[in-house]
Amino acid sequence: MIPRLVAIGVHPHEADFRPASLWLNTAFAISLVWLSVTGVLSWRIGGRNRNSGSANGATRWTPPLLLASSISSILLPIFGASVTLVAGADQLIRL
Repeated sequence: MIPRLVAIGVHPHEADFRPASLWLNTAFAISLVWLSVTGVLSWRIGGRNRNSGSANGATRWTPPLLLASSISSILLPIFGASVTLVAGADQLIRL
């Protein structure tokens, strides 16, 4: 019974929907590219010096946000690496 249930769960987990998989995966990839491009454009158009609601336009790290991002970075190491990379790039751009 357990191997049969595992076999049933493998296909949705791997997004194996036969002919539709190619189109679903392509649509997902295009949406990620779209979000990445529009995010960078929004940041560039909005300007880095605009007041973001905190003192001097700096990001305010509240304790719950810092805790959530720390736990997420530990549980998801690739996410943690990307957060570190983006924070480092942001510091280099500000120089």
